[in-house]
Amino acid sequence: MAVHMVAEVMLSDDPYIVFYRTCACVLGWCLVRLFLSHTFFGGSVVHGTKCTAAIQAALQACAVCWVVTHDPHIAPLYWAMLGFQLGDADLVNIPSPAIAFLSTLAAGEFGMQLLHMRAWFEKPSDVVMVAHHLLCLVLWPMNVANGRGLFFIAVFLTYEVSTPFLMALFFDAVKNSNLPRVIIGTVFTLTFVLVRLGTLPSTAVAAYKAIATDFPSSRLPWWYVGQYATIMFYVERVTGCLPLLLNAYWGQLVVRAYFGEVVKALSADPNAATKMAKAA
Repeated sequence: MAVHMVAEVMLSDDPYIVFYRTCACVLGWCLVRLFLSHTFFGGSVVHGTKCTAAIQAALQACAVCWVVTHDPHIAPLYWAMLGFQLGDADLVNIPSPAIAFLSTLAAGEFGMQLLHMRAWFEKPSDVVMVAHHLLCLVLWPMNVANGRGLFFIAVFLTYEVSTPFLMALFFDAVKNSNLPRVIIGTVFTLTFVLVRLGTLPSTAVAAYKAIATDFPSSRLPWWYVGQYATIMFYVERVTGCLPLLLNAYWGQLVVRAYFGEVVKALSADPNAATKMAKAA
């Protein structure tokens, strides 16, 4: 009985449960940040938020890898999408209890980051990250409650594979050492290009198909009617391609920064190329 209740709370798409689960995830990640900051980083808020983001991303990466290989609803469509073989498949109304939970878990971490924004907001371009976190915090739980868009959330969660390496680049032990910085930066860049940019064309085709086609569903909740349905219709179409545009923008920044760091490392240490080859 207790196990069933826990599973219901973790996997349910009931709007009230989704709301409280998201709030609980925000609180949970705040407690994780607090613990990490005071246990390992002398109270540093920004170090705690970066470490928390790395932990959340690592958990998401492992979990979503299981989803795209074993989930009976998501896995077949994911690989069909990568092969441009979706046909007439409904991409909007795919159910997935696993993604229902993982999306609120991720939204909770984004909420934690927003609560600690003053610690990591440094430059005007960080506004893009704030907008990203805010949209995910608001829209992903709504997607879960509406039972729509979970397939695309699964695709976007696969992007977290690269995030732990990005967070590692923030810490002084990596940032102040040329060779570790280049190696971890290389792994980050490769995973970013492979998982985010490499899948971008097929995801763009799938997103266009989902936006251009009105997929009816018998699973829509009772409140998905009238003005709410109209608003969500436009919200889905306006925000459907935003993650792809954001990752295309971030992708060119990542590639440019990577080559800049490689040039800097090679200039500082003439033997860096040999060391990198041996380390690989």
